[in-house]
Amino acid sequence: MKTLNQIKAKLQELANNHAQIGSYGDGREWDIEANGAKKPSVMWSVLKSAQPNTRELTVSYDLFFLDLVKPDESHLDDVMSDQLQIACDMIAWLGSEDNSDLFYAVATGELTPAFEEFDNTWYGWHVQVDFRDRKSTRLNSSHSQQSRM
Repeated sequence: MKTLNQIKAKLQELANNHAQIGSYGDGREWDIEANGAKKPSVMWSVLKSAQPNTRELTVSYDLFFLDLVKPDESHLDDVMSDQLQIACDMIAWLGSEDNSDLFYAVATGELTPAFEEFDNTWYGWHVQVDFRDRKSTRLNSSHSQQSRM
């Protein structure tokens, strides 16, 4: 990972490639419906923090996987089930070796139910994901091995 833009571009790419995600956006949580959710089933990212240290940079995002729910909530179980599967897919994709040249990504906690009410009602799941810089970790590991020789 070299920039925040690379993380956002990878999130956008993965969302575009997932058959069940209708749109991707990023920004503040309350912007989900106003600015990002163009179609039902949205993946939304919120930048939470960046933690530099001597070995690596860790950037944390909250990821939301949400879909519209009918006013009578008659299909709430289906929405929660579908969004849970999407969230699990995305967590697996982010942690795959295909992304190893950019970053190491790990979900830092459990998936928790999410509820957002704007003009419409959205239900789904939330997870925090940490993106760690692979290059700095490799460089420090190489440096540590060389200094031990």
